[in-house]
Amino acid sequence: MSSHSLSKSPSPSPPVAKKVEHVLEMFGDVRVDNYYWHATTLAPTLRSSPTSTSKTTTPTPSCLELRNLRMSCLVRLKGE
Repeated sequence: MSSHSLSKSPSPSPPVAKKVEHVLEMFGDVRVDNYYWHATTLAPTLRSSPTSTSKTTTPTPSCLELRNLRMSCLVRLKGE
């Protein structure tokens, strides 16, 4: 393949997610999550499988349940 056959077109820019500051405080640990809105927006769509063909879908853990699991793991790691 010759180098002349490859055209140099500008590569598309990646999508940019909006940042909305959300302060999370738990067990004296304060952190800012600028993408917290994304987890709460996706939670309803993650509860069922989009590729499922049956009428009953198996629910998956919601983003909030995963967040709680992460926080409990953090507490264990910190030794509190």
